[in-house]
Amino acid sequence: MSNDLRASSDQPQPIHVGENTPLLAAETDSSASPQPLPAPTQNPAQAYRPEYSLSSLVEAHSQSNRAVFFFWITEIALLVWLITILTTVLTHQAGVFTFHPIFQALAVFALYQGILILQPTDSPSSKRTGLLFHQAFQIFGTVSIIIGSSAILYNKILHSAPHFTSWHGLFGIITASLIILQAVFGALVGFEFSRDFILGDTFGRKLWKYHRASGYLIVALMTITILTATKSDWLLLVSNAFSIWVLRLSSLIAVVGLSSLINFRKIFRR
Repeated sequence: MSNDLRASSDQPQPIHVGENTPLLAAETDSSASPQPLPAPTQNPAQAYRPEYSLSSLVEAHSQSNRAVFFFWITEIALLVWLITILTTVLTHQAGVFTFHPIFQALAVFALYQGILILQPTDSPSSKRTGLLFHQAFQIFGTVSIIIGSSAILYNKILHSAPHFTSWHGLFGIITASLIILQAVFGALVGFEFSRDFILGDTFGRKLWKYHRASGYLIVALMTITILTATKSDWLLLVSNAFSIWVLRLSSLIAVVGLSSLINFRKIFRR
């Protein structure tokens, strides 16, 4: 009997995992008895990672609750915004400049998707699977922002035009630079390879909340950049008043919807 009790106390004690649990929370209770050693060739952090499960991620986004409601409100607003900007651009093409709004719009949409895919996630499998999609969206978004920013810089060089003379240009270059830095930071703390062999799994998990918080700040800067774009000479020239207001309102609805999903306990918990 005593041997059975001793054996059971040596097993890792699971903790409750739900939507309030940070994405990179420890899978086991750190106060429990020493964990059984994994195989010699296996990284200790890898031993307790859940399996990838697309069905668990779909299930998390199929529930009827407040988070899912605001998730879809944000998605609809983003789709309206994306369709409006792409329709405007593709019907008024302007050489090299055309690549700027197209790729910036795709970047904004992808970066939003990378955040939304994690909200909500309520199980270890859905969190790990959501993180994989998050990384894919953020990589696509970062590459797109680089292409779009390069297009406008090259276009200005071609026409000997001054750089960063408007609020849109200033907020744009600041936001694009921060997105690239955020992507590097996210790769270090989010990729399992990095946590296993560069930062260490425990330290990488501790840094995740800073990646999350800075990501929300970048979304705010993206929104300001989008709103200042609606004052740009080119957009005012090729758009009507209705399209301009659709772009403004849809971007504001998207950021408000995303803000409604922010769980501050995940950011400020120790």
